[in-house]
Amino acid sequence: MKTAYKFRMYPNKQQEAMLDVTLETCRHLYNTALADRKNCYELEGISRSYEDQAAALTLEKKEGKWQRESFPKSHKTF
Repeated sequence: MKTAYKFRMYPNKQQEAMLDVTLETCRHLYNTALADRKNCYELEGISRSYEDQAAALTLEKKEGKWQRESFPKSHKTF
């Protein structure tokens, strides 16, 4: 027998603002990575590997293009 749990969140205004920033950043990064994969395949006929895109994300994070608040310390693999 499998059991499922649902949890309801009731964030305060500050937490809600932080969630909005984090989710917007995640959405933007995902869409950028997807567009990069699509463009690479269309232009070169090859697919980007996970390692290539992870390295690019690491460089972007080090350059400070993304807000530091949107990468909590608990998400090291983000």
